[in-house]
Amino acid sequence: MDIDLIHINIYSITLRLFLAALIGAFIGYERGQHHQAAGLRTHMLICIGAALAMLTNQYISEKLFLSSDPARFGAQVISGIGFLGIGTIIVTGRQKVRGLTTAAGLWASACAGLAVGIGFYVGAILGGILIFAIITVLYGFDASLKNKSRYIYIYMEMREVSFFEGVKQFIENKNIFIDDINMERIRSDSNSVGITLALKRDSQQNRAEFIQELMSLPGVNFIQSI
Repeated sequence: MDIDLIHINIYSITLRLFLAALIGAFIGYERGQHHQAAGLRTHMLICIGAALAMLTNQYISEKLFLSSDPARFGAQVISGIGFLGIGTIIVTGRQKVRGLTTAAGLWASACAGLAVGIGFYVGAILGGILIFAIITVLYGFDASLKNKSRYIYIYMEMREVSFFEGVKQFIENKNIFIDDINMERIRSDSNSVGITLALKRDSQQNRAEFIQELMSLPGVNFIQSI
């Protein structure tokens, strides 16, 4: 007996929803390992929900014989998922942006769910594998590119602004160009300042060693690459 997996029936519905759950879990597992707010269950729910939206759209067209644009539900899902993605992006008190990869993963997971929901199985499976590979396998490569970049963006906290002159002198002695400086007081009742620096260095200089040397300078309480 030939099983129809293209049109709406119990077999295609079951396959699509379970496949969406699997792809969502596949993507969400890695995010959960990195203790992101949107992890395994969130990605599974998004992927299943997107698939269900496309299934509903196809059901309206095939079973109820009502006029329905097959892409209408999908467009709403893609637009709506952006608001959920924004909720995963935060700027910490130390100026570090977190959650961009998770937000992109949520959006991509929803797109994979839409592909599953309409029966585009090959695209959904290959897309899910590529999304997972980009998030996991290319993580180290992305970190390597940042380490080799001539540009360094640093956030540091100092006991008081007077100590920055020594930091500035140290940076200039390393033949590193200060492209931009932004200072702000951390608390109104304290002399401590937060300083964001945009630096341009020689690509041969070791990034980790340079940041470690900065941390050892007088007056520096905290330093972080951003």
